[in-house]
Amino acid sequence: MRLLNVVHVTGNILRLFGATFVVPIVVAALYREWTDIPGFVIGGVVSAGFEQILRVVSRDAGDDLRQIEALAVVAGAWLMLAGFGAVPYAWVGFDVVDALFESMSGITTTGATILTDFESPGHGLFFWRSMTQWLGGMGVITLVVAVLPRLAVGVRQLFAAEAPGPTEEKLAPQIPKTAAYLWRVYAGLTLAAFIALSVAGMPLYDALCHAMTTLSADGFSPHGQSIMGYANPAVEWIICVFMFLAGANFALQYRVLLGRPGLLLRDDEFKAYAGVVVLSTAVLGVLLWTLEGDTGPVRHATFQTLSILTTTEYASVDFELWSDQAKKVVPDHVMRGVLVFFLFYILTFAVCAAAVIGLGADIVTGLTATVASLGNIGPGFGAVGPMASYGGLHPASKLVLTAAMWIGRLEVVTVLALLRPEVWVAAHWVGLAERRIDVRSM
Repeated sequence: MRLLNVVHVTGNILRLFGATFVVPIVVAALYREWTDIPGFVIGGVVSAGFEQILRVVSRDAGDDLRQIEALAVVAGAWLMLAGFGAVPYAWVGFDVVDALFESMSGITTTGATILTDFESPGHGLFFWRSMTQWLGGMGVITLVVAVLPRLAVGVRQLFAAEAPGPTEEKLAPQIPKTAAYLWRVYAGLTLAAFIALSVAGMPLYDALCHAMTTLSADGFSPHGQSIMGYANPAVEWIICVFMFLAGANFALQYRVLLGRPGLLLRDDEFKAYAGVVVLSTAVLGVLLWTLEGDTGPVRHATFQTLSILTTTEYASVDFELWSDQAKKVVPDHVMRGVLVFFLFYILTFAVCAAAVIGLGADIVTGLTATVASLGNIGPGFGAVGPMASYGGLHPASKLVLTAAMWIGRLEVVTVLALLRPEVWVAAHWVGLAERRIDVRSM
């Protein structure tokens, strides 16, 4: 593994991320939240400064990446983005652990939060919170691939290492064009969600934040009671539509927008996805009607099914109050079908859950918090339910769960590949004579 090339490409990713700090600065200025602006300025300056250091150190490197190097770039990039993204949180008073937790939760689109006070943070910080989720939803690496097509040689490995969906489908002969197409669909749907929510009566700022976190399938909300706090059925139905679209294949949606709607009926993945949604909604709706006496079983069942199934984590009701029969099982990431993946996933879960429980959490809280973090899902049950937060957990527990979010967002296999001793034995700063590492069997 050529570390120089890894550092060089990572620096390019960080350069783009540093520019995003400008947006929350504008938002904070519009709302005259002057004391919050230095946090974004510092975050942007530190990101840009570190990027310059990486560029100077790696000025003789190339843009080409081998597969194991691409995995290292993606793993390192997510860690760095979470670290630099935590600066605005730390500036407004979050302790270091809480700031890192909230930032990692946002950029990995997990949706877990330590916030208990939704009144103190300013509009700029909540916007940053939503925007990092939006960037992480399609994937920061995918965005870099779209806007920096000069990474021509290593781009396919980067795209395959980060994007879980369309890597086998070629929308265009070149991966940069594919990434650009996907981002157009993603941005277009976000704009459509923003307009629809605004028309339905949600304030413009809230509509923009929720549009970003709905399409990223994450669920951070500036309202302390999530969607339930708006008490607007029209808003809930609109979010249902866009949560469904967020959970569907963007590559397929792009083809449909090009005038090929028949693909929806021929695509096995989409038919299975829609079938699971309909069946789960029907079962939950019946349970809510018969066991809970719910007056809006169809709406609540549809909303919570899509929220949990797509890992968006919004809440239209406090499902912690439902009976045991009505609580849905939170889905883990799709298992790869490889025994080593399954064992590593379970081992990671067991170690993290044992640590969280050992640090004082009850069994339900410890188990569901770990599942929610490792699966990038968000709320669990017990002390981390949909109307609660992770803020009351032990600081060490938050660090454990932050690591779980990072591992989960990388889909475990990337971390497993980078843990192989031969990867680091063969690692060196620069050169072409190293032994090649074959990771296709992982």
